[in-house]
Amino acid sequence: MAADLSLADLCVELHLPEENFEEALKVRKNIQANLTELEVNDQIPELGESYFSSDGEEYSIIDGKKLGKKYKNYYLWKIPRTDPRILFVGKYTQSCNSIGDYTGVMAKAQASSPYGGCYVVSEKSSDASINPAEDRIVAKTSVWKAQSGNLVFNSWESQGRYQNIGFKFAQAAAEDILKKNKSLTKVILGRNKFSYPIPEILENLEEPLDPQTRSSDSYVQYLLATRDGEQVKLLEEAPGDKSEEREAILEYSS
Repeated sequence: MAADLSLADLCVELHLPEENFEEALKVRKNIQANLTELEVNDQIPELGESYFSSDGEEYSIIDGKKLGKKYKNYYLWKIPRTDPRILFVGKYTQSCNSIGDYTGVMAKAQASSPYGGCYVVSEKSSDASINPAEDRIVAKTSVWKAQSGNLVFNSWESQGRYQNIGFKFAQAAAEDILKKNKSLTKVILGRNKFSYPIPEILENLEEPLDPQTRSSDSYVQYLLATRDGEQVKLLEEAPGDKSEEREAILEYSS
């Protein structure tokens, strides 16, 4: 699937109804009209190192081969707000983070708000090459910057056999972000797999995602990584009910 695949073709590929296409089209037009401002004010960092795909496009990625043998076939990157897949990323990860689904409001915000974004894990092609515009998305997290200045990962969602790779990439992303962005001191990770209605959570954005629809997987949150000076400390195990490392930090207010 090429990066310039039209929104209409994408909706056909995903077997989406016409009303989803029409809603996405409105969001896309708004993004294009405000793209320069969005890019200048973007609060969600790029990840990893610069990489040029086979078609000459430049991306910033975290290559899974640096994380261990288990992750060598995957890589993490920030999907551009101009990529139409960002509006339907839940369709690739068996989640509701798509226009027309339960948390469609977050799909729109991660594409159209400078305080929101989306990190995705893609699977390399059979020849181990990296082509973000074409490689299959297998996991993702919506991301936003809270008024407190902390960065929040709205849990990690993935399909089937890819469910066990997310936490390692979450650690890698948090460490990369804190080492490169001295203005950030904490990265928060949501634990819950399913969505919950949370009246306060989306107020963390300086521009609320949507005053009518409020939901988040981040009902329970953990301190994934923190930076003290030049030292970055990571949560070493995946958070769970019995994890001694967990710290319930509810980013409901600054």
